[in-house]
Amino acid sequence: MRVLLRALPSAPLSARALGVSPSTRPAVAAAAAAVLRRAASAPLTTYSGGQPYDGQGGFYGAIKSRSEKNAVFQPGSRAEPSDVDALQRLMDHWDAERAVLRNDSEERAAWRQLMQDATHRELLTRLVVKGAPVWGLTVEQREFVARFQATRD
Repeated sequence: MRVLLRALPSAPLSARALGVSPSTRPAVAAAAAAVLRRAASAPLTTYSGGQPYDGQGGFYGAIKSRSEKNAVFQPGSRAEPSDVDALQRLMDHWDAERAVLRNDSEERAAWRQLMQDATHRELLTRLVVKGAPVWGLTVEQREFVARFQATRD
């Protein structure tokens, strides 16, 4: 294993770097190919190690989210497409308005005025779950929602 770790930063992996003798290279190559074939055809569930009952391991799905038997989907934890569209329109409106502002005090006043609209507040409140932006938003959208959260508190 030390040979492998030393070989990683500078040299490509090769049988020589791994310490495999020329006589065993075909067997190692065949075994590696078999493992790769099995891995490619296996379902996308992996085990992370440790004991699941200790809370340090467990089975994970394709996107590495913990799979639990009693997991309950929380409505509202994902952004609805209509809310994402409305948020994007609000962000475009804010960007256009902010482009004509001259200083920070004008920007703060314009932001407060924008957030006084009840429909904007309702939209942005729907896009927050447990104090954080919901899933399904871009980075820019998450930052916009987070700014709303910060100024609301």
